[in-house]
Amino acid sequence: MISLSCIYVVRHEFEKFGFTIEMIKLGLVQIREPLDDNVRKELSVQLRKYDLEITEEWNPDVEQIKRVVIEYFQKNENISGKINWADLLKGSIGKKCTYSYISHLFSNMEGVTLERYIIKQKIIAVKRLLLNQQLKLKEITKKMGYKNISHLSYQFKKVTGQTPSEFKKSKFDTGIRE
Repeated sequence: MISLSCIYVVRHEFEKFGFTIEMIKLGLVQIREPLDDNVRKELSVQLRKYDLEITEEWNPDVEQIKRVVIEYFQKNENISGKINWADLLKGSIGKKCTYSYISHLFSNMEGVTLERYIIKQKIIAVKRLLLNQQLKLKEITKKMGYKNISHLSYQFKKVTGQTPSEFKKSKFDTGIRE
């Protein structure tokens, strides 16, 4: 569901800036018009509100890695234990390669480590659960495979700059739902 939401948001934001979209799929947008630096900056600001960003370089393996990580957190209701990302990602690329190669490729293309990207996607899943309002933080902690609430809170604050409680309060105080 997130991938459809991402595509919708990206399409909407690009069209809002007057671009003609020739092709769009998760991780890739092709537009007819050139993208100048000023518009790129404004568009980047708008997309960051949805935890999205514009990158110039594109690598199908990196996009597949992103897709696998995003889909993992979309499809798995309960994450128990440690996830073997090496096997999961190596299998998804369809090439014989090491996890070290995958991690290095990802870091070089994205400017962030694969581990940081995975944590960010996990925190995005936590945000969705927090906004859902049906689960308490203790339940979310268990559901997302964290050892304890402090570990979840530490990672959440490191990624978002807020504690889970501050995030939830700020979104409901302003009426914003992500």
